[in-house]
Amino acid sequence: TKFITPPGGCLASPKDPRDAVLSAIIPIPTRIPKELPPPFDLDILNQGMNPFCVGYSGATIKQEKEMRENINQIFDGEWIYNECKKIDGFPNMPGTFFRMVLKVMQKIGAKPLNGSVDEASKFKIGTYAVVDDDTFEGLKRAIFVNGAILAGFTGSNEGWKTAYIRAPKASEKIWGHATVLIGYTENYII
Repeated sequence: TKFITPPGGCLASPKDPRDAVLSAIIPIPTRIPKELPPPFDLDILNQGMNPFCVGYSGATIKQEKEMRENINQIFDGEWIYNECKKIDGFPNMPGTFFRMVLKVMQKIGAKPLNGSVDEASKFKIGTYAVVDDDTFEGLKRAIFVNGAILAGFTGSNEGWKTAYIRAPKASEKIWGHATVLIGYTENYII
């Protein structure tokens, strides 16, 4: 299947009919609080100038899920990214897909930062689902029900040089970036 992806760290996953959608497996509440501050102080992981944002975002998601189990563990985003590159089908292209980081954490696990590879299998995820309602309210509901969620966006270097970040223009080189949504206010996603 041919698909177009932005250069950079986060690549748009091709559609896959096997993906579970969140609304089909988790009840979506009709009422949520106006604000939901992040319940945990997650460690800020620095990918530096590397296109490892998907791996680092996966590491942050795993840290948040472990904190819900009263385990404070930081995970190795670069290791997770490198495991993704072994299976994503694009070994010489920088960046990877969300689906890859989720598959790595489901099948292999997440290696603790400064831990051994053997420890990764202790930190697997059971399953994952696509957030199918990506409206502002839909994202807030997904965060309320699930906690932290993976998110990605496109940008351009020129769009980040303005006082307010703007969407890339058609003539600008765009890149993809992965991040983690961890809470919300009435008007903003955190």
